[in-house]
Amino acid sequence: MSQERKILKILCFLLVVCAVACVVLGVTALLGSGSAAADLQAWSLGLGVWGVAEGALGLLLSGAGIRGANTPRRAGAVKVPGVVVAVLAAAGAAASAARPDGPDVATLVAAVAALALAVGCVVLSGKVDEQAQR
Repeated sequence: MSQERKILKILCFLLVVCAVACVVLGVTALLGSGSAAADLQAWSLGLGVWGVAEGALGLLLSGAGIRGANTPRRAGAVKVPGVVVAVLAAAGAAASAARPDGPDVATLVAAVAALALAVGCVVLSGKVDEQAQR
């Protein structure tokens, strides 16, 4: 197994942890949105939906990346979900930082971690895909 495939697999396992954290943060935000102040309810709902969506897509990306690391011919399937997860993570980080009462640190950290892991998965999947075509 090449170094790129090993690193891709490690990043995907780390992304599973990050995706679970995003889902937990999202569900927590959704459940707590009713008790939030009136001006923060929309932010809480938005970040809750973001967390659940980000986590679900992160788990799909992780599965595709692990399959791509095991079977290099399938590494190309990581690119599209990886880009979607990266865009969602960037949007989540921006929304978390723009909250009226200050940034939500946990959501911001999860979003930045998901962004870094998604970009890493996309880059490495390209390298693994190139190796498979040789």
